[in-house]
Amino acid sequence: MQPREKFQMRGVRALSNQDLIAIILSNGVKGYNFRTVARRVEASLEHSVSQGLNPFLEIQSVKGVGRVKAMQILAGIELGVRIYNLHKDKKTRVINTQEAWNILSYISKYKKEHFVAIFLNARYEILKKQTIAIGGLSRISVKPRDIIFPALTQNCAFIVIAHNHPSGDHTPSNEDIEFTKNLKKSFDIVGLVLLDHLVISENGWSRVEI
Repeated sequence: MQPREKFQMRGVRALSNQDLIAIILSNGVKGYNFRTVARRVEASLEHSVSQGLNPFLEIQSVKGVGRVKAMQILAGIELGVRIYNLHKDKKTRVINTQEAWNILSYISKYKKEHFVAIFLNARYEILKKQTIAIGGLSRISVKPRDIIFPALTQNCAFIVIAHNHPSGDHTPSNEDIEFTKNLKKSFDIVGLVLLDHLVISENGWSRVEI
């Protein structure tokens, strides 16, 4: 499958480094196989980075790549770096249960029970996401202090917790409900707020009433 076809069918993130370079090179590499050129450009970039060399000069040493193509490749890389740096420091916010689910849904695939917490600041921005405990196939042991200590360390204001049910049934158990009630009481004592407790499985999710 050609890089452009792969891009259209699967999206840009499905492309390898060579695919990305090939698209930037387009069909302007006359007399040379664009895949071969893309592979050599990738190798040249890696070499220049590892050896502290000038990538602009190194890329031009690849047959089929001149000054203009080298500029296009490096401009594409620089644009990606700038956009990444623009957004990397922006904290993700969790302001509703659906957003919490979007972040924590990955635990649905685990065959053992995982208990995870998201620590948020007063603006509902994520300070840290942490796995608190990992249990067996159907049971996990978590104490309020296991969550309170890292929460206070992070100086957070709000907390979202979730655990998975490997059985596939995401209905909160009586034990889940009782644990949530007791946890909320413990949080109230130290000034923390429990926003959500999600029970997640491969078949969906439920919210434990707080």
